[in-house]
Amino acid sequence: MIFNALLAGAVVAGLLWPAPGLAVEPHRRALVIAVMFMMSLTLPAERLRRAAGNVRALGASFAVGYVFLPLACGVLAHTLFAGRPGLQAGLIVLGALPCTLASATVWTRLAGGDDALALTYTVVSNLLSIALVPLYLLLFLGAALPVPALQLFGDLSVVVLAPVAAGQILRLLLGARADRWKPGISIAARGLVLTIVLVAVSKMSAEVRAHPVTVAEFAALAAVLHAVALVLGGWLAARLGRPRAECIAVRFAGSQKTLFIGVFLAGEYFPEAPLALLPVTAYHVIQLVIDTAVATRLARAAGAGAPSG
Repeated sequence: MIFNALLAGAVVAGLLWPAPGLAVEPHRRALVIAVMFMMSLTLPAERLRRAAGNVRALGASFAVGYVFLPLACGVLAHTLFAGRPGLQAGLIVLGALPCTLASATVWTRLAGGDDALALTYTVVSNLLSIALVPLYLLLFLGAALPVPALQLFGDLSVVVLAPVAAGQILRLLLGARADRWKPGISIAARGLVLTIVLVAVSKMSAEVRAHPVTVAEFAALAAVLHAVALVLGGWLAARLGRPRAECIAVRFAGSQKTLFIGVFLAGEYFPEAPLALLPVTAYHVIQLVIDTAVATRLARAAGAGAPSG
């Protein structure tokens, strides 16, 4: 996909020419707020309301994204990265993050799944993150958390809740015009996403070049974590009796983690540990690569199983 190629380009550019990304880095908070606002502006509230009653499928997504992954990342952080505070904090932040605001829905739709369900969990998980992220960071970092949990709650309210609410309010005011503007808004949002990736990679470029083995090790760990979450989500939804389309949505929505809030948290609260950005960035890139292959395979399987006309 074109976006994946651009994403790879942003990663390479950040590693080889970090100066532009470092110049933008002071505006990290504004970038995240802008992305959250744009993504919210394109979210159709009527579809969210219809899918919100699907308690079993949403519960399965929540079990993977906000129970399994936070606990797995917390345990791994303390067992594999004890004595390496940057990577330890970054892995704990990764586990606490909500779902991506765009790609989970896109990949679900590509695979023939219930994209309204994926979209609903995405919004719910992002809104819940203002309370759950401080809770998980306090649980796994304790006294090492560099700010009070209440301050973290306030910052997340500004970065997540306010722009999402503003986007939905403006969507109500604009009516059908919001949908007509969606292609342009989506392109602009993706441009900001690439900028955030560039900022994250640029900030840790020196550490990445100095510790290539650490990067490779974490890339492998991120791939395993994401693959397990994908399988677990599909299995759990099937065990709850959900149809194939919903199982696909749970797979992607439950296993994906957002980059925007992760870059904000790692950069804002652990500025002296650039490698805190590695878990968040590596997981995001790897989940897109893996999920592209999985979604393509699922789409082909659905096409092969469809009756010929």
